[in-house]
Amino acid sequence: MKTAKSGIMKGQIGLDGKKIGGAVEIVEEEVVTEDAGLLKSALQKYIRRGNAVKAMWFASKLLDVASGWTTWRRLSTISVEDCGQPDAILTCDCLYKMFSANRKQEKDQKAVTWDMRRCVVCAAKVLADSPKDRRADSFL
Repeated sequence: MKTAKSGIMKGQIGLDGKKIGGAVEIVEEEVVTEDAGLLKSALQKYIRRGNAVKAMWFASKLLDVASGWTTWRRLSTISVEDCGQPDAILTCDCLYKMFSANRKQEKDQKAVTWDMRRCVVCAAKVLADSPKDRRADSFL
């Protein structure tokens, strides 16, 4: 089972940065593969809020904890569901193709190179910085 050090927020914080309800704390803990759902949720939350730095951090951590395919599946879903802009969708798709090309060149198919990580982090940044439009998602 893979583990990675990660700062995880326990509790909820509103859009104004103040705590909602109970205590909020940042905890340094071991995050195991089963906690990939928490990382995916945090990634999507920070992309929706336009917080590029935190989105990039959670994308990188998700890549450490889950597979590359899981990370890209989430980023692709976010690009269509939350951004809905052709530029963001196409950029995410191009970065995924670059990621896949780098993976094919590696002898160890499970290893994550610096170039592969850069593709994931760049996709998270592009999505966080892009305008958000959920009309298509709301229509369905």
